[in-house]
Amino acid sequence: MNLMEITKGYKPKQNEQMDQTMYSLDTTDKWKQLAKEQAETLEKVTAERDELQVRNQKMNEFIQEFQERTHKLKIEKQKLFFENHEMQEEMQMSNAEIQRMTAELSEMRKGAWNMSELKYTQHGDCLLPEMELTEEEQQPLGKYGMMRQQYLASERPGLYTRLLLSGRLMTHLHEIEQSAQYRLNSLMQILPKQSGVTEDMKAENPMRWAAQMNSLKHQAEEMILSELIYS
Repeated sequence: MNLMEITKGYKPKQNEQMDQTMYSLDTTDKWKQLAKEQAETLEKVTAERDELQVRNQKMNEFIQEFQERTHKLKIEKQKLFFENHEMQEEMQMSNAEIQRMTAELSEMRKGAWNMSELKYTQHGDCLLPEMELTEEEQQPLGKYGMMRQQYLASERPGLYTRLLLSGRLMTHLHEIEQSAQYRLNSLMQILPKQSGVTEDMKAENPMRWAAQMNSLKHQAEEMILSELIYS
């Protein structure tokens, strides 16, 4: 008897069929439960991810705002620095102006004192000071003497008045003229040697020599103006 003959007509018992059905249902429920748990976990992870993204966005906005505020503070700091520097320069200029005006006032007071020492002569209804120019003072002023006179009259009127009323103005201007000319001659002996402007250059290239000498003369005059005229 073969296997087919043995199993022919065999029917599973009712209990066995129920067990198989229950097993299938139990397995299905477990899969459904597992799928539900996975869906809940996925939903929870997605919600946490979205929350982290929102937090990161807020953090980036905060960092950007902080950087903008820092940049504005740097600009304000630089602005305050420059304003403070400008105020310091203005204060220095004001102090220098106060010192200059104080010196001018002192010179004007000295000039007023010297006026009381002058001798006066009655000319009609006016008293005129007796002031006579020496032969040297009657000589015409040179370039530097005239520049000194203009400087004193415009920038140091107190000293100018004191020199004028004391009768020493022209003497002072001629002394400045002589000192400036002497200083110019001395510098024009020294500067060409220091700059390599020689007689050989004059012979080889007169145009270049003349240009160099004019430049050196201008440099020497700048030194004279600073040392003698505008002091």
